[in-house]
Amino acid sequence: GTRGIYFSDDRGRTFRKSDLGDPGLNEIRHLTTITGRSRDVHACDARGVWSSRDGGKRWDRKPLLEGDAVTASIDPHRRKRLYAVLRERGLLISDDARHTRWDEVGYADADVHEVIVDPRDEDLVYLASPVTGLHVSRDGGADPEAVASNIEPIVPGLVSVVFHPVDVSSALAVSEHGVVFLSADRGITWERAGRLGMLPTSVVGDATEAGVWWATGRQLMRTPDNGATWEVVYQPESGDDRVVGLQRLEDGRLFLLLERSRLVASSEDGGETWKLSRPPSRSPGAWATSFAVDTVDPDHIVMATRTLAPRWTSSDTEGGPWESWDGGKSWKPLQDGLVTKRGKESLRSWN
Repeated sequence: GTRGIYFSDDRGRTFRKSDLGDPGLNEIRHLTTITGRSRDVHACDARGVWSSRDGGKRWDRKPLLEGDAVTASIDPHRRKRLYAVLRERGLLISDDARHTRWDEVGYADADVHEVIVDPRDEDLVYLASPVTGLHVSRDGGADPEAVASNIEPIVPGLVSVVFHPVDVSSALAVSEHGVVFLSADRGITWERAGRLGMLPTSVVGDATEAGVWWATGRQLMRTPDNGATWEVVYQPESGDDRVVGLQRLEDGRLFLLLERSRLVASSEDGGETWKLSRPPSRSPGAWATSFAVDTVDPDHIVMATRTLAPRWTSSDTEGGPWESWDGGKSWKPLQDGLVTKRGKESLRSWN
């Protein structure tokens, strides 16, 4: 899940957290099943593909394959063969026992989210995608081809639909899997424009230039051509962190908010270089959710955070609003008008 992997050795009565690499809250995208006598299991997260040889009780300190891993699958016919999908590189295959060597098939544009090996034919491999449909390989994963189907096409789940502030006739819609759609007639008709290659949290039209859009997610990305091509402008240091807020001032300065590290990053040169703030020191157990930069005084920043506790209690002092008057060098809990004299109890509404 979003908080990592939990392991039970008493048939589910109790669970304990089992960390992949450095301890932390890591979003697990996929976990392979344990089959036969083997105790090997593999997990995928934003850092890569991880391996455990004791059924998930302990994990290697480093990933077998580094990258933004979407899914992995063990070949039921050839136990040494492991399939993996990285978001930017597509399908990769390893046939050695330690999985130190990988053959890159590619096919990243297919947005594969699942790999299935036919239980009766070791050479028949299916690649499933919520974006591009079903693909099949008849030679063990190489040369996959799209499968023609009579299944009715479905409308993708959209996470953002935005009109451009400069060219108000243009609108961009982005699906939950990062497919970009463009409308040039105020949303009456739409056509597929391109692909983000990430799960977006928001899309914002540039305040000064038509055709330029910004997208936030595990990276900050920019397109100069209405969504056809995208470039990475900012990459968080941690693969588990996400950009959850973006603000661009009239003078061109960019500000973004990082979720897990609770940092505000700013750039005065269009994203070429970035300066990081400090996090609110008294709120280590919270994630950032949104922020606002004062357009009159950009050193004045307000940040909203939320607790990570499963259920908020009056003894939980994490989360809530924070304010900085020096560009994020120091933060104080925001009291006036937002936190009542009851103090801790008023944090309930922020969490």
